[in-house]
Formats: sequence, C-alpha cells, structure tokens
Amino acid sequence: MAMMSKTKKKPSVNEKRNQEIIKMIDEGYTRKEVAEIMKMSVGGVGHILIAEKGTGYKTEKRKGMTRRQAVAYSQLHEQIKSLSEEGCSAREIGEELAIAKSTVYTHLKRIRIEEAFGKEEENGNRN
Repeated sequence: MAMMSKTKKKPSVNEKRNQEIIKMIDEGYTRKEVAEIMKMSVGGVGHILIAEKGTGYKTEKRKGMTRRQAVAYSQLHEQIKSLSEEGCSAREIGEELAIAKSTVYTHLKRIRIEEAFGKEEENGNRN
C-alpha cells in the first residue's frame, strides 16, 4: 500500500485568478471594474463568483443537479430577478450575465410564476 503525501497541492493558475477576483469583490470593486482589471467579461466574473463563492442567495437543491449546479442556478435566477427589477431588458440582462436571451426569458417566466404563487399564498393565509 502506497503512502499518501501530506503536502498541500498548489493552487492552479485559475484557482489563483478566482481567489484574486473574489478578494477584489470583497474589497468593494464592481464586477465591471474587476472585469476590466482582469481583462475578462463581466459575465465571466459573475460566473466565477457563482461557482467559487456564491453570492449569498438561498440555494435550493434541484432534482438531478449537483450542489454546485444548484448554487449556480439559484444565483443566476436571483441575478436575473434583481436586474429585471432594476428595469433591465432581457437583452441587457443576457449581455450582463453572458447568457442567451432565451435563458433570461425562461427565468423571467419562472419568476412571474413564483410571484403569482406567493401572492396566492398570502391571500390564502389571510382567510
């Protein structure tokens, strides 16, 4: 039986970059500022934050998804909801998050359903 080494694995170049991005966001830089500094897209910064850190939103475990996929889905859903509430169009949201406009529409449809369901629950709880 071979002995396992107790040395720590060095972080890869991508891991170092991701850690630097998270540190910059924690220091108060905007995603746009980080993207310019790191020479990448704003959507790319967002995807790294979702995958590496999450952004503090509640995560729901979804059937057939790994925890990481569920985190990414929930984060994306909340980002779309937030940008929509700020008045951004589906095209603008898609560009900001580097996703297809059809994906934005799918999430917006689900958001409307969630909001309608929430209102029904509120009305039902009042009786």
